[in-house]
Amino acid sequence: MKREAFTIQEESNGTIHLWIHTSNESMNVLNQSVLQELDGLLQELAQLRKARILFIRSGKPNVFVSGANIREIEKIQSQLTAKSLVTEGKKVFDKLADLPFPTVAVIDGVCLGGGLELALACRYRIATDNLKTRLGLPEVQLGILPGLGGTQRLPRLIGLQAALPLILSGNPIDARKALRIHLVDAIYHPEYLKWGIETFRKQVLHAPQKILRKRRQSMAALLLEGNPLGRMLIYRTAKKTILTKTGTHYPAPLAALQAVRKGYRRSLQRGMAIESRYFSRLAVSPVSKHLIRLFFTGQQIKKETYSHNLADVQKIQKTAILGAGVMGGTIAWLFNNHSVPVILKDISWKAVAQGFQSCRRAYAYLLKKGKLTPAEVDMRMLRISGQTNYTGFKRCDLVLEAIPEDLRLKKTTLQELELYVAPETIIASNTSALSIDEMASVLRYPNRFLGMHFFNPVNRMPLVEIIPGKQTSASVLASAVQLVKDLGKTPIVVKDSPGFLVNRILLPYLNETTYLLAEGAKAERIDKIMRDFGMPMGPVELLDEIGLDTAGKVVHVFSIQPKTQMESNGLLERILTEKSFLGRKNGLGFYRYRKGKKTGFNEAINLFVREVQYHQHISPRYLPDKEIRERLLYRMVNEAMKCMEEQLVASETLLDLAFIYGTGFPASTGGPLQYTHDLGHGNLLDALQRYQQRFGERFLPCQTLQHERHAQPRYRHAERDGIKSKHTHTH
Repeated sequence: MKREAFTIQEESNGTIHLWIHTSNESMNVLNQSVLQELDGLLQELAQLRKARILFIRSGKPNVFVSGANIREIEKIQSQLTAKSLVTEGKKVFDKLADLPFPTVAVIDGVCLGGGLELALACRYRIATDNLKTRLGLPEVQLGILPGLGGTQRLPRLIGLQAALPLILSGNPIDARKALRIHLVDAIYHPEYLKWGIETFRKQVLHAPQKILRKRRQSMAALLLEGNPLGRMLIYRTAKKTILTKTGTHYPAPLAALQAVRKGYRRSLQRGMAIESRYFSRLAVSPVSKHLIRLFFTGQQIKKETYSHNLADVQKIQKTAILGAGVMGGTIAWLFNNHSVPVILKDISWKAVAQGFQSCRRAYAYLLKKGKLTPAEVDMRMLRISGQTNYTGFKRCDLVLEAIPEDLRLKKTTLQELELYVAPETIIASNTSALSIDEMASVLRYPNRFLGMHFFNPVNRMPLVEIIPGKQTSASVLASAVQLVKDLGKTPIVVKDSPGFLVNRILLPYLNETTYLLAEGAKAERIDKIMRDFGMPMGPVELLDEIGLDTAGKVVHVFSIQPKTQMESNGLLERILTEKSFLGRKNGLGFYRYRKGKKTGFNEAINLFVREVQYHQHISPRYLPDKEIRERLLYRMVNEAMKCMEEQLVASETLLDLAFIYGTGFPASTGGPLQYTHDLGHGNLLDALQRYQQRFGERFLPCQTLQHERHAQPRYRHAERDGIKSKHTHTH
């Protein structure tokens, strides 16, 4: 049999090294042909009389096996095909588990999905403390569950309490944690791996009981997991956690929990059959197809350079930020946390101090998670310099402006800034809605200027909108995109337009919320309806989070732009001028806040809304849940389709991913545009026209809908949107 993915190396002492090195891939990937080749090799190995121990190793740096072939999963259209696919894979892994001599997985780098399931089929596992070493089962993040034995072998190896977080969250762990929970039996430094393998070989052959004793669970864990009531408590707690985090919108974690629960106390083979049944159902689900499509879009973004010549990409080694507010301070934290030196400037030392406090708060989150120690935070904070002048700005590779959203103020500040930076310094604005070209008009060198819109809270939101102006050079654009990637964020390039992309789609949603409030819908009920749909917070809560003053300004900007003329009912403006409720920032908005936490509804705003209704002759009425949900969603997705008509972003999949990353729109739907396809353009058009007759031109359907009157619901693959990927492994 021709070997394309594996190489066998035999030693005279009976040690066999099985090297995996899949061709035409940057990482080792398990596809059907690789598994078939492994199947044949295992049959040969089982016949080797001289074999005493087998080490499975990777021939590629920083990776063991990165996962299964996601393209093969994406193409599955029937449960029968899905079940057949994983059943055949399980048979191969069963052969590995049944070899008549010890087997050891040597993990030096990424070990995810099917890669970890391969390692679990071995009798032992060792790993390196390489920073790239990550072990995990990320399948639930793609809408499926581990289908090659992960839900069955992992709990049997390390116990329910350690296994369930890995299976249900999809989040990987490093080698040290893997050792603590007994997922691996030993760890070694990469430089001493050869010595480590020899040391472990001797232990396995001469004292295997010592290794196995280390895997024993604590008495408390045995007592809890060894009786039905204890297991029931574990399962109920896990289910509660899932429902709190994802609701019922993502079926994979709940199905994975069921697969573990139903198979854990049965025979391994029975458990495997249960796992296959759940996998086959999930693999053909729309949610899985949507999540896989978004995964490939994210992979394509990582590869896009926006430059034909990588030499044009400027390495950003020192930065400065103008404006030490909450955004400026947390962006400074982001640079600092990724070892990019940063100057934080504002007009007063008090403002600079507030910026440092924002940095501290962001680091406090990492402290709470145990990612850093207090000493490490103190050392990092020393790398941020605060000042009230422009000293040192000439040595900066990039300066980011993050001052308040006032076009005149920004233009004045940018003009002044240009006097203090070097000619090659990139200048960026963190504006969320103002015109990049308008700001560039006051600069001597507009080719080095662009928008970099970070989303709040910066330490948690993955998206950064990159907005080049008409004169922005290709090298400046490419350098900004690369910087965002280096910061661990997802850059999406959008055209300069009011609100750019995410806020452009979001504002009609928030604007419609004010109409619903004025008509008598309760804030708490509006928020619950949209949280039930899958949004991370309701639109009223979001208005408070943004700040009613900021939201009011952005609505005003949109109302005077020809492309986005947005009529307002004046509710926000009147709240600001007559009541001064700002939202979370001053403790009073539609809700009340204390020390940044919501404590209840603000009854004073209820009374004020009634006054507005009285003066505007609005009769409060009961609004059905369906109407509230449709009015909010349909205005949003209609605006998303308008953005594609104006080609604000390169493809539909990029728009969907941007909106999911920028707002928390439920990824289970595939994003706003995928949602319209699943709903059906004809159905959406009918609904918008009904609402247009009742409420006016703000529900005017976009041109695409009017031209596609008879369009049918359809699913779009990533390739149809111009998104292609050679890499089909699980990340």
